Amino acid sequence: MHKPPLYLSFDLDDTLWPIAPTMVHAEQVLVDWLVQHAPRLGADFAQLRVPLRAKIIEQNPDWHFQVSRVRRLMIQQALQQAGYSLKQAEVLSQQAFAAYLQARQQVTFFHDTLSTLQQLAKRYPLLALTNGNADIQQVGLSDYFQHALNAEQIGVGKPDPQAYQRLLAVADITPAQLVHIGDNPQDDILGAQQMGIRTVWFNPTQVPWQHAIEPTYQIQRLAQLLDIF
Repeated sequence: MHKPPLYLSFDLDDTLWPIAPTMVHAEQVLVDWLVQHAPRLGADFAQLRVPLRAKIIEQNPDWHFQVSRVRRLMIQQALQQAGYSLKQAEVLSQQAFAAYLQARQQVTFFHDTLSTLQQLAKRYPLLALTNGNADIQQVGLSDYFQHALNAEQIGVGKPDPQAYQRLLAVADITPAQLVHIGDNPQDDILGAQQMGIRTVWFNPTQVPWQHAIEPTYQIQRLAQLLDIF
């Protein structure tokens, strides 16, 4: 019997690059932009960011995975609190968010990310599924991936089964044809497993696995995927 083709799907943040330095840089770019273009708010946004986000999510729990929408509203509300009119805040928040989002795409890959993707893309169709707002094209990986989905597009995020169902539908494949690779035990591993999808847990710090059902594979370096697939 002909064996169906295998597809590999990847999480992005903390799987293909470390997210912490990217976010530190993006937050600083945003504050610098506000200091220059919205001085009544300026650097004060850094202290307002966390409580504003918490309030927005509390008022709109369905927005948990709509990270771009929440970020824009955070900036807008902070601008209004600083004394800008609603119209001014709407315009400035769009511009500030654009500066932030551009910086958020400036990632530094793990040392073996590109070489591993280059080799795997020659062997298998590659997919991406993320809860964040990284853009495959803007980070420079569009040549390797056939499809990329994020939680904001889908309306739900991992580990919700609908996120994986959408990815399967877009690629027109069955769970048996997919292996998902990611760093988050809950979102990436347990989320995929509940759909009958095989998994690779990217665990560079070698923390112990805490759940009953083991991932199909476990790796500490992305290049180890080349020994598995």
